[in-house]
Amino acid sequence: MKIEVWNLDRIRPYPNNPRINDDAVDAVAASIREFGVRQAIVVDTDGVIICGHTRFKAAQKLGLEKLPVHVAKDLTPEQIKAYLWVRFIDDEDATAKALIKRPIAAYVEQVYPYGNFANLGIGV
Repeated sequence: MKIEVWNLDRIRPYPNNPRINDDAVDAVAASIREFGVRQAIVVDTDGVIICGHTRFKAAQKLGLEKLPVHVAKDLTPEQIKAYLWVRFIDDEDATAKALIKRPIAAYVEQVYPYGNFANLGIGV
């Protein structure tokens, strides 16, 4: 996996992120302040965040200029949507419970054409 270092102004949040997790930003910022950034965020080829919205917000809050980034060049747009869904339901955020911003059913309808999630151990 290739990791690059990008300026924050190249990175954009995913506009349909199904979580509101602003309550977790302070805790993640404190962790970054204490331990540094230890995990890259994942973006698509346009710089849209696939995984790492809270770290991105925390970095902004701390005034960081750069973050480690992995560009998921090998994923199709359909795979990215499916991965976003998997990350949403798999995320066990210890710092705050994420609140659902959009109905899950609507997001599943958008993602489901990618295929059956049974191979990922997810019943839809």
